[in-house]
Amino acid sequence: MTEFRYRSLNLDLFHIVDEAPEQKNYVVHTHIYFQISYLVRGKCTYHVEGSEYPMNPGDIVILYPQETHYIEVDPRFPCDRVSVNFGPSFFKSLDPDAALHRPFTNREPGRNNHYPGNAFGDISYQRRIDDMLAPGNDRFDILVHFIQLLRDIRNAFDRTAYHDSRKDTLENRVIRYIHHNLRNPLSLEILCDKFFVSKSQLYRRFKKATGTTVSKYVLSKRMLSARQMIMDKEKATRIYIECGFQDYSTFYRAYQRYFGHTPRDDRQDLPSKLQDTVEE
Repeated sequence: MTEFRYRSLNLDLFHIVDEAPEQKNYVVHTHIYFQISYLVRGKCTYHVEGSEYPMNPGDIVILYPQETHYIEVDPRFPCDRVSVNFGPSFFKSLDPDAALHRPFTNREPGRNNHYPGNAFGDISYQRRIDDMLAPGNDRFDILVHFIQLLRDIRNAFDRTAYHDSRKDTLENRVIRYIHHNLRNPLSLEILCDKFFVSKSQLYRRFKKATGTTVSKYVLSKRMLSARQMIMDKEKATRIYIECGFQDYSTFYRAYQRYFGHTPRDDRQDLPSKLQDTVEE
């Protein structure tokens, strides 16, 4: 159940407590917004783009738009967490010099998502979160504490000792290749040839790491990338090419099947989408 929620322009803050978590309720998904997730109580593992991050109370995970992820819960413990969601335009007005958004944007997908409590040096970052949840806060109060939290995360990111030094796995390399080559053909066969691995091995390892198949993953990335380009007011001809489609009509049909509405619908509704609050 959600114990606290604040919604405002381009900012969504909530505290959600699941006392008896069931894995079926934590499915693979992506967002069109940035997210900071803080574990208050419990034990779980965040799976982000093929990387696994075991979480303890006090840990933080950060995500940028379109990073595929899910939570692997331990049903013996509650899943008690605080999340802050904010849209891409949030940084444009707040951080024109890119001082605060480096941890979100200056990294590959599925890398440097996790910040254990000791990455911050002290517990002041926890006080920022507690202060954001204080009863009676208005938008200004929440923004003051939120900006301080973003600064804490930026400082932790800049400490090289806390950079992600884990082994670069096959899954990480495949995901990174997909991320940078959405405009090119990306079938299971092509990826197997590229990374010198059998179809059965890549299928098994990729699905275990991401919770989905290569084909579904690629389609999801292309559709979400297209939607973001629409929100960024890119030209239709550039969108379908950059997202790996041979012609606009094929792209149009795929977009309509995936989202249940057309690219034109999203473009016409663009002003309200840019101003909507974000949701879990």
